[in-house]
Amino acid sequence: MESMTFVLFGATGDLARRKIFPALYQLFLEQKLPSSVAIIGSAKGEKTDEEFRADIHDSLETFSKQVDELDPNFDDFLDMFHYCALDARNKTDYRKLLELVQNLQTLRFANSIFEPLWNHHHIVNVQITASELVGVEGRADYYEKSGALRDMFQNHLLQILMLVAMEPPNGETDERVHEKKKDVLTSLRPIHRDNTAKHIIRGQYGQGETDGHRVIAYRQEPGIDPLSQTETFIAARLYIDNPRWSGVPFYIRTGKRMNKKMTKIVVEFKQPINRSSNQKNEGLPPNLLEIQISPSNTVSFRINSKDLVEDEKTEQVELDFKEASKDVQEAYERLLFDAFKGNDTFFARWGEVEAAWKFVQPILDAFQEGLSLYEYPAGSRGPKVSHKLLQEDGFKWW
Repeated sequence: MESMTFVLFGATGDLARRKIFPALYQLFLEQKLPSSVAIIGSAKGEKTDEEFRADIHDSLETFSKQVDELDPNFDDFLDMFHYCALDARNKTDYRKLLELVQNLQTLRFANSIFEPLWNHHHIVNVQITASELVGVEGRADYYEKSGALRDMFQNHLLQILMLVAMEPPNGETDERVHEKKKDVLTSLRPIHRDNTAKHIIRGQYGQGETDGHRVIAYRQEPGIDPLSQTETFIAARLYIDNPRWSGVPFYIRTGKRMNKKMTKIVVEFKQPINRSSNQKNEGLPPNLLEIQISPSNTVSFRINSKDLVEDEKTEQVELDFKEASKDVQEAYERLLFDAFKGNDTFFARWGEVEAAWKFVQPILDAFQEGLSLYEYPAGSRGPKVSHKLLQEDGFKWW
């Protein structure tokens, strides 16, 4: 690979400490970095290069898989890093998306049992959840200006939606993948300011308990306006108006201070028809395909089977796969390696970003006009009213 300069924004943040620095160090050990590379860390605070390198050393001792075997050339690794103070208000976390891309592409397009069922003839709804245990975690200044809609919905969740709903690219080129992803966004049924309340629920966490500890409300967090109207939770009902997904609701939610940390997709299939009565088997639980990205990579498929104990009953059986290998390359290692190689397949392009903002802007306008903001207890599953989005259609959150 050619010589290059790599700029890392938010270089003093939690993401850099936990994921980026260990990933870069692993690539260094595997000799996958360019032969000549300068890594410029950037954040708001002032630091010298030496202080920045000391922080990197500390993060590796805490979070690197190779903590017990630092390379003899470790100083050469640290010498790559330099620091430049800059206030850049941008958050990018592609780790979950990268894992999701790889899982979904293989699951959908390499298994003949799924792709023929991946349409409105067989699927009744799709749910995408990205919940967090943490609050704003020292990001009050940024979060007050963004909220959950800009922070997670506009980028992460719409990216996941595109990957779930896109048409087969019919080719492995980057251009085809990005083209099919953008097609999903342009097919989204617009949500206008006058009907936002029907399809969008927004909330803000109050006091509560998470992970066994009492926590304060969002408005009590340091740096947050005591009268803040910023949402920390958002749930949405979306429709994709194309032949594949006609009439299928996509339910999306994300929130801070929820009951668990989890990122997952649930695909709910239609009830089978009882051949003797030509009616749906309403008493049976639905078949569910669940793809979990965080906290672990798992795929599970719930099917109905005969109960071997009670002959007349049917029981639900869960078939699941969990990635267990400790030698699997970390997602950020793969992501950074792709960036160094110039492979942009798994990065958002401007056309996707522009289409996403075009869809989101009317929702932001409705927020400015005072869309209801519901409080939910920290440690809960979000505002109770968010469940009504699904109940109106005869469904529930999984």
